[in-house]
Parts: sequence; structure tokens; C-alpha cells
Amino acid sequence: MSGLASQINVVERKLANIPVATEIDLTPIQEDIKRIDASVRAIPVPKSVDINVVNTRLADIEKAVKSIPLPQRTDMSKLEHRIDGIEQLIQLRPSPEATNLTPIHEQLGRLQESVNAQARHELPPPVDLRPINDRLQQLEQLLKAIPRSEQAKPVSLGYVLKSTPTQVSLKADEMSPIEHRIGDLEQG
Repeated sequence: MSGLASQINVVERKLANIPVATEIDLTPIQEDIKRIDASVRAIPVPKSVDINVVNTRLADIEKAVKSIPLPQRTDMSKLEHRIDGIEQLIQLRPSPEATNLTPIHEQLGRLQESVNAQARHELPPPVDLRPINDRLQQLEQLLKAIPRSEQAKPVSLGYVLKSTPTQVSLKADEMSPIEHRIGDLEQG
């Protein structure tokens, strides 16, 4: 016996061993069907509805739609001919060769390495601005201590500020007298 024939025999034997029910009691199912049938028959049937109003309205809509003037048939042959020509040109055109992106990838790699190298360098130490802040607070205190006359009128410095240059170039030896004068003002 071949392998397939023996497998078929095994399946046939297993099927022969399955017990077959001689008679099935369908009474519970028949009772359920009777109850469902009674429930459906108990549903009230609505009276006939007059749908003439709906039919009339649909007829009016149909008439309105039919009265819409349709555009005249347009000759599309010229457009179809042009589209066919474009399709033929596209088919005849040689396909572009693959673009070599290697130089761009290499340049991006070098740029990434440069950025990574910059990120590894330590930042310069922060500048200590406390001495400048202290000097500015001292100047503010000195200015507040200057006596003001009650008759003094506020003066607008708008013109002076507008005509004052925003950048001044001074040499290091020119700054020395200014620093001494600021120091004198701070000392009082």
C-alpha cells in the first residue's frame, strides 16, 4: 500500500468509530420558531401611507433637472491627440540614469564630523560680571544721592541721544583718563 492509501484507510476507520445519533429532538427549536412567529405577527402593521406627495415632489425635481441646459458636445479629439503625442514623447525619451549621490553623502559626513568635533570642545569659562554689576550699583547710588532742586525741570535728551554715535573707537591709552574719572566719581 502506498502512503496515501494507508492515510485514507486511517481516516475511514476514524470516521467509522464516530457514533451517529439515530434521532434528534427538534421540539425546542420548533417552540422557539413558534414564539418568534407569534411575536412577528403581533407587530402592528401601519396603515397605508399616501406617497403621492413624495411622487409629485420627485416629478417636480425630475422636471427641474431635465430643464437644465446641457452643454453642447465638445470635440475632444484635439485634446486626445495632444495627450497621445505627450505619451509617445514620454515613452521615446530615454530614462534618466541613476543620480550619483556619493559626493553629497561624503560632504554631509565631513560636515557631521566637523559638528561632532566642535561639540567635543569645551566651552570657554563664563565671564564673571559681578565687578561690573557692583560698579554700576555704586554709580546708581551716587546718582541717587545728588541733591535735586525743587525748581528743576526735566530736560529732554532725545536730540542728544539721536545725535550720539552708537559706536566709539578709543585706543587703550585714551581709556585711562576715563577710567580714572569714573573711579573718582565712585569714590565721591
